[in-house]
Amino acid sequence: MDNSIRFIEKHLNDKSKMHHQASSIGYQLFLMKIIDGHSLADNLILKYKKRLVDWNLEDLLSKQVEYGIVIAESNENLEYEEMHKLFSLCDEI
Repeated sequence: MDNSIRFIEKHLNDKSKMHHQASSIGYQLFLMKIIDGHSLADNLILKYKKRLVDWNLEDLLSKQVEYGIVIAESNENLEYEEMHKLFSLCDEI
């Protein structure tokens, strides 16, 4: 669990994040709160929500959904990498 806390705290202190990075932090927080019931989760979730505003990622979920739709609606056959991205997005959403 200490590795997860260090990972989250390290990334929450970064100046900027991309959508997939912020989503990964959110997923780690979800696991920490729901699965592990860790006592520090609530404070880290509050900090995460503030950082989403700082990073201009308040609409993170809608951006992830839009990206998934773009991949799914591709006119070409999806290769392994695109399929993996799509399934990963579905997991995160």
